[in-house]
Amino acid sequence: MQDILAQVDRNAWTADVVHAINRSYTESNGAPWYTDSVRPSGAKDFNQVDVNDFQSQLKFALKFHEIERREDSISPVYQQTYEWIFKPSPDEQKWSSFSAWLQNDEPLYWITGKAGSGKSTLMKFICHDHRTRELLALRNPAPKPYLLSFYFWNSGTPIQMSQEGLIRTFLYQVIRDHPGLGRLLFPPRFEIYAYFGRHVAWREPLLWSELASAFKTFVRDITRQKQLVIFIDGLDEYYDKHGDLLDLIQSFLGRGVKICVSSRPWVVFEDAFKTSPSLKLEHLTQGDMEYYVESKLSANPGFEVLKDFDPCGANDLIDSVSEKASGVFLWTFLVTQSLLEGLSEGERLTDLQRRLDSLPTDLEQLFWKMLKSLDRPHYERASQLFQIKRAFICTSTLITFALADEDDPEAFKMLRPSPIARKFEARAELFRRRLNACTKGLLEPSGYRNRVTPDTVVEYLHRTVRDFIERDDICIELQQATNETFNANFRLCQAYIMKLKMTDPDELRDENLTHEAITAMEYAFRADPDCSGCQETLLDEIDKAATELSTIRLADGGNILAVAGRHHWAQLHRPFYRCTTFLHIAVEAQLVQYVRRKLKTLEVAPIRGESPLKKLATDLLHIAVVYYKSSPFVEEKESSFVHSQPNLELINFLLDHGADLLAEFKLAPQDPSQTILALAPHNSELKALLNKHYEMLRHESRSSSTRKVKNSKIFGIFRSQSC
Repeated sequence: MQDILAQVDRNAWTADVVHAINRSYTESNGAPWYTDSVRPSGAKDFNQVDVNDFQSQLKFALKFHEIERREDSISPVYQQTYEWIFKPSPDEQKWSSFSAWLQNDEPLYWITGKAGSGKSTLMKFICHDHRTRELLALRNPAPKPYLLSFYFWNSGTPIQMSQEGLIRTFLYQVIRDHPGLGRLLFPPRFEIYAYFGRHVAWREPLLWSELASAFKTFVRDITRQKQLVIFIDGLDEYYDKHGDLLDLIQSFLGRGVKICVSSRPWVVFEDAFKTSPSLKLEHLTQGDMEYYVESKLSANPGFEVLKDFDPCGANDLIDSVSEKASGVFLWTFLVTQSLLEGLSEGERLTDLQRRLDSLPTDLEQLFWKMLKSLDRPHYERASQLFQIKRAFICTSTLITFALADEDDPEAFKMLRPSPIARKFEARAELFRRRLNACTKGLLEPSGYRNRVTPDTVVEYLHRTVRDFIERDDICIELQQATNETFNANFRLCQAYIMKLKMTDPDELRDENLTHEAITAMEYAFRADPDCSGCQETLLDEIDKAATELSTIRLADGGNILAVAGRHHWAQLHRPFYRCTTFLHIAVEAQLVQYVRRKLKTLEVAPIRGESPLKKLATDLLHIAVVYYKSSPFVEEKESSFVHSQPNLELINFLLDHGADLLAEFKLAPQDPSQTILALAPHNSELKALLNKHYEMLRHESRSSSTRKVKNSKIFGIFRSQSC
């Protein structure tokens, strides 16, 4: 008991010290940077290994899963297009010279244009092209300028369209390039690390105040030495108030800082950047589009033959495409694909011209025409694929998509692990072909021009495609093409179960096992929220698959559970409490109806006079009350399993089925803050429910004098908490 209380006291002291450290830096508006010879007074001695460990942990804390995904998904420029950006502007009234801006004192440059005009492609091009740095260096040869970049993406996860994602990406790039800056930019964290080590230092996630302060410090100090150039793409894809984002960008500007931004030509951005150098992309790319169309068509032998017969007609076709495009490169790309399909079918120039004339110039109308051109089976499959894409809560990888496309509802039950089943590459390639045929390229593997792997992410071709597909009227239209029994969440749950069964255990880490299993649970719940149909079967199959995978014999003779020192795969998710069954996770997720069904079917014989069912219900009660505020099971998007309040129906059910309300007092009767009842004052309904069951127990115990004494002590503790 003394050990428990001592640990409580130490934890409280540690929390007080951490709070004092953070407060001291807040009140002093930042502290002097540490040097190799300076460390916090009273802290432990640290060496380079400690410093490297802190920097490694900081880099891990800053990085998020999708940190480079948007940039990687942006298509590179096509051959010799966009070369004009590095040449002097022939007409400054039409567009401001970008090359001149790189060399002058103007702080900000705005690239704007229609949806699909190629803004992101241009931003990626100028950010990585060597001429950008060379032109910057002409103004100030030494030292070399430092570049940062971020690409907002509202088709991705929330952090990809947020200020937090922006700043974390910038700081990650800084720490990646200059690891030694970590302890200088985050001095409170480093001081806490120096006192208490990594466990305490990284107990809490990085706060916005820390991120903002660190980046402000970096900008202030880097600009004393060199020029800082920042590229921010897609301001219109920011999810919150654009005025707040503009204020943040404005705060970056100062001596030694240049910023290049891109966005659609919305009024909020026109007002903000009206005095800054700028260009409107659709006014400058007609030549690029003519070159693109001509080179793509000319690579087709059939077009070369047609061109020999009628060179003027061939040139007129190319000119017609670029003129109808009105500066929208995405439209040009899709129409060129359609013309190439016509060539493969042996169409003449007149046929190709009629095909072009039949295509609408509006992007959304073009998308709809492409889908309506599919035959009935392909259109139905396209509808299913778009519904599955919308249902994804995690990264939509090619292999997960391929397994979700399996239309046999019993496939996840029938599958057995085998070398053939694990041929992920073959499955992914077969699905890539099917995806292209059924969606006409509106869904595509990201970066598919490079090598496609099972983990390649499937994305919408463009943001405009996502906006179109997710319109309410289009969703209804697409859903009408599928059978009413089709359930995208069921398909995705099936896919994750199949992945568990197909995974080679020797190549699996325990955190991947729990992530896959818990993600499957999320889809099972969404497929059948009230547990009236498939939820119970899916959850049972998830537990079965995860159990089998965690106990399969590894090459070294052990298994995943033995290596981790656990008894059930659920303990890999929550190793710090008695998590011995799948029901523990189900209770934490508040899967009330599933837990009801399972506990009602359990009939366990007493062991030495004690009911195992009562012990299980007691453990589950602890989880139901204490862990309802758990971190998201699925990090990428909001999880169905994160709750602001404990589930009273679930708690009442567990108490009715033998959960021992008094058992929690046995842990620390001298310290009610360690007991389950300590939470009651924060929730009047929970307090009333616990009080009701306590009074029932108190009434039942009056026949035993020994029990009466014990209960009177506990009753006093409870009353002190209730007051």
